[in-house]
Amino acid sequence: VSLSHTGASISPDPTMPQNYTSPVLYTVTAEDGSSQPYTVTVTGIAADQWARTVTAGADSSYFTSIAVDGSGNVYAAGYQQGTGTFTYGTGVNVTGTAISSNVVLVKYNA
Repeated sequence: VSLSHTGASISPDPTMPQNYTSPVLYTVTAEDGSSQPYTVTVTGIAADQWARTVTAGADSSYFTSIAVDGSGNVYAAGYQQGTGTFTYGTGVNVTGTAISSNVVLVKYNA
């Protein structure tokens, strides 16, 4: 959430993190001392579904494209450098066969 204003102050400080699971009351105070309350209500906060990380081998790996199919499966395409072994998720290990670039295509089930 981003807030901007032209008044003298906003309380609570809009640059500080807020818990928006319940409505948050902001009060904007103008330079003349008058104030106006605003209630900020956030709906539809998405829940984390999943996350993946790559454990790099001796060199680097890069994803250059990502696609999602109609069933929610995620496909990540890219390459890894060198002959090291990279881990793309539990039980998904790929060892490069070329000293230079090796193509990688990984599927993450929905």
